[in-house]
Amino acid sequence: MDELDKDTEVLVVGFGPVGERDAQPWSAGNARTNALAQPLLTGFLAVHTTSHLPTVHLIGLVELVLVIRRDVGRTLVWDAFLERLNAAAPFAYPALDLAERLAPGTVDAEVLGGLQARVPERVRRLVERMALAATQQLYRRSVESMFLWSAKRRQRMTWFLTWLWPRDHDGARLPARDALRVIGHRIRRLLTGRFSWRHP
Repeated sequence: MDELDKDTEVLVVGFGPVGERDAQPWSAGNARTNALAQPLLTGFLAVHTTSHLPTVHLIGLVELVLVIRRDVGRTLVWDAFLERLNAAAPFAYPALDLAERLAPGTVDAEVLGGLQARVPERVRRLVERMALAATQQLYRRSVESMFLWSAKRRQRMTWFLTWLWPRDHDGARLPARDALRVIGHRIRRLLTGRFSWRHP
């Protein structure tokens, strides 16, 4: 279930309790442990790849494609995937859509269509514009990207106020002098084109 953390004002996406059915034995040499089993494995990889949207690492998409193609129809069943992820499933949509564009035939079309209908319109528009060759834009930010997943006006306002007066790593408001320094840096980025209203 996704929720807005009241202390840090970031979106937290969870998969619910992880039980025995979500784990499988894994070994490398003499080391033995447990790894995620399907369908949670695909869900975690997809949500993790999406987590820095609009920046998406191409290696994450390649990994996602390889895992899906290895397991689909065997340990990965799309109906079970949707049921297991539940409320977190829409957050997998951008990565799954890009993975399908990278390797057509990887993701079930009905699954993509159903997830697309559950994400905010901002996310749909951004994913439609994204080119695979330009997904890893590490130094570009936009106002649009700040509000991608905010469905409520209160969330958008809270995140905007946090942008104006940032918090430190412990969640406390920065002192005014430090906040002004950060805001000045953001204004310079805006003026130099590294920060824009709409993501390219």
